[in-house]
Amino acid sequence: MPPTEIPEELLTPPRWLHKYAKQFWLRNAPWLARAGRLKVHHLGAWISVCQEYGTYERLVRRLTRIAVTSDDFAKLGGAARQTLIRYQSGCLRFGLDPAADLRLSTLDGSDVVDQRPAAAAPAAALEEDRGEAWLRTYGNGR
Repeated sequence: MPPTEIPEELLTPPRWLHKYAKQFWLRNAPWLARAGRLKVHHLGAWISVCQEYGTYERLVRRLTRIAVTSDDFAKLGGAARQTLIRYQSGCLRFGLDPAADLRLSTLDGSDVVDQRPAAAAPAAALEEDRGEAWLRTYGNGR
C-alpha cells in the first residue's frame, strides 16, 4: 500500500499548547496518522490527550521539587493522579498503550508497530462481526 499523505493539521500542534504537550504531539501524531488512528476529525480528542500529558508532566516536575511532607505535595499529588487517569483514558482511544493497541489492532487489522495503515477488511469478516451471516442462515426460522 503506498504511503498516504498526512494532513498538515495532524503534523503541526497548535501554537498555544504547552511545550510538553507539543513534544508529545510531535512524537506520536505522525505514526498514529500513518496507522490510520488519527484523522483530522479526531483533533479535538487528540488535543485533549496532549494537554493532559503536558499537565501531568508539569505536575510531576513540580512534585519532584517540593518536600513530601508539604501540604502542597498532597494537593499536587492528587491533581497528578486525576490528570494521569484522564490521560490514560485518552490513550485508550488512540491505542497508545499495549492493551489498547492490541484491541484496536485486532478490530481494524492495523499494524502500529510497523507503522502501516490497516488493510481493508473483507466484507465477509465485517458481516460476521455484525452477525448478518448468522441471521441469513438461522434467522428465517429454518
